[in-house]
Amino acid sequence: MACIVSLLIFCVLDKTWLNWARVLYRWEKQVDEEGALHDKAQYVANEVLKLFKQNRDGNKPVHAFNLKRWALDAARRVHYVAFRASKKWLHSSKKENNITSSKVNKFVTKRQCVENETLCENGKKLVEDSRVKIQEVG
Repeated sequence: MACIVSLLIFCVLDKTWLNWARVLYRWEKQVDEEGALHDKAQYVANEVLKLFKQNRDGNKPVHAFNLKRWALDAARRVHYVAFRASKKWLHSSKKENNITSSKVNKFVTKRQCVENETLCENGKKLVEDSRVKIQEVG
């Protein structure tokens, strides 16, 4: 702090160095707040995107309120008190990460996939057996 005060005295005498004093005060404030706001906002965005991908990879539905809740939790972890998960933030975050809202019309389970495979196999056997019968009769 004494270094900053002595630099300020020098800055008053020489106006070109005044910007450096402002930068030093800003850096000191960022250190006290455990990082810059930009860094905190980037952390929140990365955390929300990570959770979104995890849930989508697990075939879980993700709604807007989920994104907001994850963002507020991440902001709380990095002491980003000024953060608000507003509609504007949600819209810009979804646009930046190419996230669209869509309705799932049909959900296919693993059992249905297995049943489709056995159905195809049974169909091939039926066609084969039919050809043999036709040649015998024919």
